[in-house]
Amino acid sequence: MENIKQYEIKTVVDGWTRLENYRDGYVIAIKEFQGVCVNITNFSCHSLHNYSIADLDSDSGDWSYICDEKLLEQVDGEEALRKVLVKYHLTEEEIAEVLSFDFDDKYSESYNLQAEQIRQYMESERKRKSWEAEIQETKEALAELSTAEINECLELVHMTFEKSKELIFEELAKREKNKK
Repeated sequence: MENIKQYEIKTVVDGWTRLENYRDGYVIAIKEFQGVCVNITNFSCHSLHNYSIADLDSDSGDWSYICDEKLLEQVDGEEALRKVLVKYHLTEEEIAEVLSFDFDDKYSESYNLQAEQIRQYMESERKRKSWEAEIQETKEALAELSTAEINECLELVHMTFEKSKELIFEELAKREKNKK
């Protein structure tokens, strides 16, 4: 599975550890009841595990530990979840807490800070991929050119670089002068 740590938002509220894959919108919420971790998701696949909340740190970044390790039960849908929660002796109050979990609770300062960091990461990844595509196009174009044409391109790149460098230094000098 893919490592999703760079897209993961983790918040802990009222004993619930909420993990969100910000890029794809998947949410897993985990809380320990009666010595069993209950994992509920916003895509209706739920599970119970024989590990503790502290064990979540054992996950390698792809949620495989969280979703697969020490699996006791896996169910689809709310009614099947209710039945398995009763089987594992959760109280009516605990069952109600599980079934009423708010997957859209995205309003904490911690959540917003993590979301902004992920948005910045995603934007830098988009730029990096765009740059890599441009480099690949350039490589392919160069393969079609003669040596003389490549030398012309090199001269043009050199002149553009030198002019850009000159403009940057001029702008920096203007800003330095305006500070005084």
